[in-house]
Amino acid sequence: MRNARSKLQTAFERDSMRLLMAGLVCAVLAPICSAVLVRQDISYKSPIKRIAGRVVGFGGPRPDVKIQVLNHPEIRSDDSLSFNEQRRRQMLVASMTNSNGKFEFLGIPKGSYVVDFSTSPPGGWNPLSVFVVVDPKGSSDKLCVKLSFESQGDRASVQPYNHSSCKLYEY
Repeated sequence: MRNARSKLQTAFERDSMRLLMAGLVCAVLAPICSAVLVRQDISYKSPIKRIAGRVVGFGGPRPDVKIQVLNHPEIRSDDSLSFNEQRRRQMLVASMTNSNGKFEFLGIPKGSYVVDFSTSPPGGWNPLSVFVVVDPKGSSDKLCVKLSFESQGDRASVQPYNHSSCKLYEY
């Protein structure tokens, strides 16, 4: 009887330890698993001569951010197409930010565009779409793009490059 009780107590302790470990794993992973990426859309305030600038967020410039310049922004409102199909039909050119978070696209003709900013692999930073108008008579502003971090409650923004959030990281 004593041996059976000892085996039962050992099994109970082992199972309790497993439950405790599973509970700890769930508690640690819950914030990560529950994080949700939220695509944000912003329109830049005025026409610009070129698509160039810097991406910043969470204390500094953001290197290796994927940037896609997409034409035909009206496709965004076509609910009959999946998100991926919309992007396939819009793709014009893509690049990555450099080690200082800077980017520049040369030779983009006059017109309306969606500029998508995302990290690869996805996770951490919320994807951002900025609607811009390129016009040779537009502003010489470069863009200061501030990404937001998933589940942090802050909002992405796009300002002229001389905005304090970009100048802060000038080298």
